[in-house]
Amino acid sequence: MIRLPSLSKPYHAFVTFDEAIVQPPAAPEPLDMESDPPPSDEMLAAHKEALETHGKALEEHFAKMRAARQTGDWGPVTVPGKHPLRFLMRQMPFDGWAVVNGMMQRQENEEDILLLAVQLCLMEIDGAPIVVERERHPRLGDVASLSCLSRLGNRNGLRAAVELGALAINKAGADDF
Repeated sequence: MIRLPSLSKPYHAFVTFDEAIVQPPAAPEPLDMESDPPPSDEMLAAHKEALETHGKALEEHFAKMRAARQTGDWGPVTVPGKHPLRFLMRQMPFDGWAVVNGMMQRQENEEDILLLAVQLCLMEIDGAPIVVERERHPRLGDVASLSCLSRLGNRNGLRAAVELGALAINKAGADDF
């Protein structure tokens, strides 16, 4: 299958659970409402204030993450002295987008949709000795083999696929997948 050259350029993506990425602030400990004696009004007010402060801190954290994704400047959300894995992604090809969009319209399994999106867009992984191998898809031609993500570990590989797949779908034009 001949693919026309694209005017859009590849981009780097990062996964937010990477230990080199600043993590969101931890939530305050929940109050034990069944304790004897129950929490005082002062304790309830203090806990409410702590939850509001945490909510604002989360909004600020996610605003920084959105800005990093939009601008490509990951410095403000990177832990000093650490280097996150960089996933080189390409824009989703039109024929791939047609298949992914069709799967979404038919409300097929979300995990299958995200995995296909990653296969269509993932080109390289920088920062780890992992080679992205290619395999032949029966309808879409040359795609990334998902075995490279399994080298991140079962849990992290799936988390990376979900996050990168959603990013690829959103960049292709879906509204907040």
